[in-house]
Amino acid sequence: MLYGWRTRNPIVWAANAKICEKVTPSLLDDAQDPALQAACVEMCTSLYPGKPLELPDMIMRGAYGHIKHHRQAYRGTASLVDAAMSRKIPNSADALFSVGYARV
Repeated sequence: MLYGWRTRNPIVWAANAKICEKVTPSLLDDAQDPALQAACVEMCTSLYPGKPLELPDMIMRGAYGHIKHHRQAYRGTASLVDAAMSRKIPNSADALFSVGYARV
């Protein structure tokens, strides 16, 4: 079963990734799964038609242009995810679209 989400919040990303066996984009390691990447593109296209997804990082530009992101300090896994997100999507209006193989 596939599970997908769009976010720029490290806590949300880490919590959703935790319920999955494998996730793309992988923020905590360099693992690439072409089948999961293809599923990510397909799911994003279905949920957000006309909203392009930048590969291979699965970036949605301007997804959160309507809200203001307030940076904060994170601890634990969320701090590692925050650092990776900051490198991939430094603009607070951008988001990651992620898909994982849900543990069932």
